[in-house]
Formats: sequence, structure tokens, C-alpha cells
Amino acid sequence: MKSTYLLPLLSLLALLSSVPVLADEIRLVNGDRLQGSLVKIEGEQVTWNSDSFGDLTIAKSKVEQVQISAPVKIKGQAKACSVQGMDGPLLVYHCGDSSEQIKTELAVVDRVIPYVRHTEGSYTYSGKTSVAISMKRGNEVKDDVDVDTGVEFRKSDWRHIMSVNYESRSSDDEPSDELYDLKYRLDWFFSERWFWFNELGFGMDEPKNIDERFVYGTGIGVQWWEYAHSAFSVASGLEFLKENFDPTDENLLDPNWEATRESGFWTLSYNFRRKLPYSLHLISKGQSRWSLEDSQDWELDLELGLSMPLGKRLFSEYKFEYDYDNQPNGDNRKEDKKLTVGIGYKW
Repeated sequence: MKSTYLLPLLSLLALLSSVPVLADEIRLVNGDRLQGSLVKIEGEQVTWNSDSFGDLTIAKSKVEQVQISAPVKIKGQAKACSVQGMDGPLLVYHCGDSSEQIKTELAVVDRVIPYVRHTEGSYTYSGKTSVAISMKRGNEVKDDVDVDTGVEFRKSDWRHIMSVNYESRSSDDEPSDELYDLKYRLDWFFSERWFWFNELGFGMDEPKNIDERFVYGTGIGVQWWEYAHSAFSVASGLEFLKENFDPTDENLLDPNWEATRESGFWTLSYNFRRKLPYSLHLISKGQSRWSLEDSQDWELDLELGLSMPLGKRLFSEYKFEYDYDNQPNGDNRKEDKKLTVGIGYKW
């Protein structure tokens, strides 16, 4: 009786042991196979936790096939996705309850992480502060201070960008003119590269007699690429601006002078960075505004910078800024140019 049940049981165990167990695996173009698990796909690299060698960083161009059993979070997809492998250079996957296959070149996939890490709250955080100070003594006494701080916080499909700019300019015994600008922007990536942004700003510009400035902007942008060594994005939308002016003596005598300006603008902006040889970093960004009410009312802001490392987190920065306002307030000039040399700290 016992032998009657024992023989089928042993046969079943032998059959189960002969079935190969499917494990997560990445295959390289040189034929190497690495079993393990995905850590992340980001930028131009795949980070893979190998069962034999630990965490490995592999260039996307060296990956021929990938097998991932656990659900993943792909940037721009709202729901969990299942990776089905690769079809040549294309990553094949489907997301949510849909069975429709999606094929995207692995080279242009910005970010993939295990879905469990996404639900646990995986994020990145970075920032930098730079200070430029110039002092002149002799026939003329002049002090200039320029402080720039920027912070970026990213979690899943959300990107938070905060910036603070402060400037103080004084000459001889005259009171210093101050300028500051605070901005907060929230980007939501609703697809692989496209994002919707909303921005709030508050500032003051004494050299231009602007006592208060309030800004709200919204629009659509595209992140053309974003790697560790380079990134480029373009955004466009609407901006609503309110400025309260500080009157001069001439303004007080002018019955047509208006203390407040409220305007709507169409905006176009770009942001570019690139790592150069010798650890130099090139940064260029700009924004143009066109009034929705007056075609002659437009502005252009450009910034070009070059930074060089001085230590692990310290850097020197050389920056040129150009601002053009086709209809400036009062007697202000249309053009503003500024060249600064400073030192900074990044984290």
C-alpha cells in the first residue's frame, strides 16, 4: 500500500526538480549572463544587483536582453508595469490592467525602479549655493553681493524646483539697492518625457523701482534628455504678472503714471547643462516673455555659466547674465548685463 503512493510521489518530485526556475537575468552583448535583480535604470546606465558580484553599473548600449519578474515603475506611467523582455533595442512592457504591449528604446527610457521602491518613496535630492562678492575702495566706494541658491527634489513623477536669488549693490554713501527673487516650480511627468509645470514667484527689484512682483505660471514642457553628464529641457506656457512700483519724484507729478501693472504673457524657456573635459560644467538657461495685450511689450533673460571644481563639493563659478526689457519702467535702461565670479557649495 505504501509503495503504491510512494512511487507517484517520487515521480512528481523528480518532475518538479527538472523544471527550470525562472530567475531575473540580464544578458550582455558579449554573451555574459548575470542573474540577480534590477536596482534601477536611469540616464544611460542600468544598475543590476548580481547574485555573484553585487551591484554593477552597466551601460545601456551593452544590454542585449533583460528578464524582470517583479513589477516596476517606469517614469511617465501611472501604474505598475511588467517587463516582458527586449525586442532588439526596444524594451517591451505593459502597464496596469492593459495587455497592450508598449515598446520603447531602452536608450531613451529615463528611469525604471522596482515598484516596491516606488511605493516606499524613493527620491533624489540635490542643491547648490554660490556667492560672489566685489568691493572697491579708493576714489569710489562700491560693494556688490550676489547670492544664488537652488534646490531640486524628485520623487516618482514629481519634480520640485526651488530657487532664491539675492543681490545688493551700494555705491559711496548712498543706500544699497537690493534685489531678490524667490521661485517655486512643480513639474509632473505625465508621460515618458512630457511634463506639466506650475510656478509661483515673489520678488523685489529696487534698481528698477519694483517694490513687489508676483508671478504665477503654468504650461507644458519636454525633457529631451536627462543624464548625469548632460540634460536639456524646453517649456512653454502662460504667465500672469503683477508688479507694484515705487514712485519717483517724476512719477508723482505725472497724472497718467500707474502704480501697478498686471499683465499676461506667453513664455518660452530652456535649460541646458553639460559636463565638459577636466570636470568643467557648462550651464545655459533662458526665458522670453511676450505680452498678450501689447506686441511691443516683451522681455528676454539669458544666463551662461561655467563652473570648475575646487574640492569634493566646492566649486568656482563664472557667470554672465543678460536681461532685455523692450518697455522698461520709467527711465530704466532696456539692457542689463552682469558678469560675476564666485565660489559655491553643492550637495
